[in-house]
Amino acid sequence: MLRHARLLIEASAPTRSVTGADGSRAAEQQHRQQVSASKPQLGWLAVLKSSAEAILSELPTPAPPPDHRVEGRSTASGGRTTASSFDPIDCCLRREREMCAALISLARTELASSSLWPTRADRIAASLPELVQAAMGGASRASSWATGLKARWQQLERLQREPHGAVWLGGLREPQAFLSATKQKAARAGGCRLEEMELRLEIATEVAEGSETETREGSADDVVVAILGLAVQGVGV
Repeated sequence: MLRHARLLIEASAPTRSVTGADGSRAAEQQHRQQVSASKPQLGWLAVLKSSAEAILSELPTPAPPPDHRVEGRSTASGGRTTASSFDPIDCCLRREREMCAALISLARTELASSSLWPTRADRIAASLPELVQAAMGGASRASSWATGLKARWQQLERLQREPHGAVWLGGLREPQAFLSATKQKAARAGGCRLEEMELRLEIATEVAEGSETETREGSADDVVVAILGLAVQGVGV
């Protein structure tokens, strides 16, 4: 951000005509500034080029999403009911799958076209900022980004097979949206307004992923969600 801010300030500064020796020194200084500004970019590009094959081998191949088009049925009052598969949590996880699949596809496209990288550096930086940031830390961090993305996708696939399975919030692109969807589902189950809902955290003993702990509907106005890998700081127990 500092580099971009500095470039904007320089670009907005008034220009003046310089000739002779002063002009040569100004041109040389401008060239040095351009080279200095491009070094970080060349650095992460070199890392991505050298580790592209390893990153691509880590990235999963998302399967086509299932067809969620479900027709509602007419009611006596002339309205239409909504299929239960469109509950808030399901819709939230479906959006997570779509975003994750799009990110994987984008990464595959960009990394597979290595010969064009120098001319698409700005585009890669804009479309894959997290990968670029990781690559600035070296090849191992870039590979870790791909490993993390793979873990996120594996969770979404598991939740597609097991809709009531435990959730790793850190593996969601928008964890706050998932929490909001949980409140929405509880509001529907209890027939109350969203403003009347509250989230409660219950600390349980450590459980392994795939255990019997799951997301489920509790009492008439409760929806219980099992969370994995949650670290809590500053809480007295």
